[in-house]
Amino acid sequence: MDHISSSPRRRAPHLVRAAALATALTLSTAGCIPASLLTTMSSEGTARGKQHTTQNPPTGSENLAKFYSQSLSWEKCDNLQCGWIEVPIDYSDPLGETLKLRVRKAPATGSARGTLFASNGINSITGLKFLKEVDSNVTPEVRKAYDIVEIDHRGTGQSNPIICLDDADMDFRYGSDPTPETEEEARIGNDIYAKFAQTCKNKYPKVLPHVSALDAAKDMDIARAVMGEKQLNYLGLDYGTYLGTIYADLFPTYVGRFVFDLAIPPDLTNKEIILATAAAREKNTQDYARHCITQGNCPLGSSPAAVSAQLKNFVTLREKEPLPVRNDPRVKELTEGWALIAVFAGILSSERWNPLTEAIRAAQQGDGTSLFQIAAAWVGRKDGRYPSGDDQTAHAVECLNRDSPMPSEDEQTAGEKELMQASPTWENTFSMIPVCEGWLVPPKLTPKRVTASGSNPILIVGSPQNPIFPYAWSERLAQQLDHSRHIRHEGHVSSGYPKKNTCVDRTVDDYLLNSKAPEQRQTSC
Repeated sequence: MDHISSSPRRRAPHLVRAAALATALTLSTAGCIPASLLTTMSSEGTARGKQHTTQNPPTGSENLAKFYSQSLSWEKCDNLQCGWIEVPIDYSDPLGETLKLRVRKAPATGSARGTLFASNGINSITGLKFLKEVDSNVTPEVRKAYDIVEIDHRGTGQSNPIICLDDADMDFRYGSDPTPETEEEARIGNDIYAKFAQTCKNKYPKVLPHVSALDAAKDMDIARAVMGEKQLNYLGLDYGTYLGTIYADLFPTYVGRFVFDLAIPPDLTNKEIILATAAAREKNTQDYARHCITQGNCPLGSSPAAVSAQLKNFVTLREKEPLPVRNDPRVKELTEGWALIAVFAGILSSERWNPLTEAIRAAQQGDGTSLFQIAAAWVGRKDGRYPSGDDQTAHAVECLNRDSPMPSEDEQTAGEKELMQASPTWENTFSMIPVCEGWLVPPKLTPKRVTASGSNPILIVGSPQNPIFPYAWSERLAQQLDHSRHIRHEGHVSSGYPKKNTCVDRTVDDYLLNSKAPEQRQTSC
């Protein structure tokens, strides 16, 4: 299929959005599904020993009984406990092939009163990072009261990771021109995306159609039952809020104590996401510019407007004048693609601003190494390799989660005008063309409102100052859910829980520990 439109500049989405979704985790190195992870469920439905009590499946899902009645045994792994649960690849064919999903647990530091499932998002899609930093991700009181569990969801970590492109292809993908201005530049970007899509389909023909949030939510309910929990207690951040909302829609009566931070409403359209992302990048840029100036001797100018313009010019110039990169086994130049990733990663949060400024100083002296290192860390590249495959998995999941029709030429033109308003600095690095245009597996979900009627209260923490997730998204999800409690967090940090605001901590902990939700639908902290 030819994806080149009459405006080559519109053909940037696969490169830019992929970089935005990429992460800095190093997880599994597997590139295919081992035979040990792709099996047929035994008639007994057991998985490695017996430990927890079991439970019948929800009404209407009796054909899944053998999965709900399996047992789970734990084994030590680093400072955690690990095990496996077995789930069907295709929930419409429970007698077919199955997957083993890796489950990790950080046991309660006190007397456990139950299990708290956690998911800190598609940009940290396995449980490894959350649980390695578990003492920073919950308060000591919650840590004492709950066994905290996270799953390597299907397609991630040790649960048959989706890794389609090799390391050299990933380098080429990230280093390619993110703002194509000619048919040839657009063709190069389309070719690498077409290779990615076709390789994924060829390599994972059975699993690829079944890595959506819908599948993951059903997996979570099996995990809930296997661990002997009558209801699911859940802490979700960013993409984890989307997953939690899908679960609540499917299983409202099994919703226990749910807390969402950095909410993503399930009815968001592709256009809304792109415009919000562009606006966030613009805000990040202006915040960084003011910081750079206040530090004195900013290498990019003496006013926010000048800094923003010079930052964009610096990135654009790398198309014609790439900078040398030292001591890397494969990447020898800081191209426009790598420079854009470095800048977007560097402006994202205040702790990265000073390192970004110093890397730009070095680049102005002709050395692109430090900027490349910032970009490489952001996309999960380590020693020339991409061991986790997070970016590739994230794309496969995203393409199943949201059906995004191709906009008309008129809609694209109107969208580009809105992009200019949302991000005057970076509008040419975004596109209204859906990021999954050309993906070879059809979506399973479409944007829709979710009420989760019949659920327990769901707490949602949102901040007007969040640099990535618009506060309006938290408000929107809170308005949709029948039994929500919205906590407005006034802090200047990305997430509100934990240890950012004592009021937020007290409110969330009171719910997780005592089942006491705020009486008002909205609370300010």
